Formats: sequence, C-alpha cells, structure tokens
Amino acid sequence: MSRLNLTLSPKTLDQLKRGARTRRVQLATYTRALIENSLARAERVAFAKQLASDYAREREDSAGLLEDLEAGQLDLLADD
Repeated sequence: MSRLNLTLSPKTLDQLKRGARTRRVQLATYTRALIENSLARAERVAFAKQLASDYAREREDSAGLLEDLEAGQLDLLADD
C-alpha cells in the first residue's frame, strides 16, 4: 500500500479526528475511507454526466442501438 503525505488545515484535521473518534476507528482508517468514498462518488457523477451528455446530444448510434433493442424484444415476443 502506498503512502500519501498531506498538509491539512487545523480545522480539517480537527474534523477528521472528530469523525474518526465518533466512529471509533483510527484517523488513517477514517481518512482512507473518506477518500475512497469520494473517489467512487466522483466516478458515479462523471458517469451520470456522460450519460446525460450522450442523451442530450442524441448520439448517432443511439438510433441503431434502439433498433437493435426493439428487434430483440420483438424476437422474444415472437418466441412466445
């Protein structure tokens, strides 16, 4: 596991210490979890923005994809 050296403001350090103490975990454990959660949330937000952008732009391949999906649904209906 790699190490990361950070310079924090006294206020931020106090908030981290308080959060770790409240959850009864080590400061490093709490801080690592915050960073991991923040990165995961940022990835989800970026993915959602990309989906919204693609939808708003009406990508050229979206019509073809929709036709493929509809054809598959019709095939399933025909099998019944």
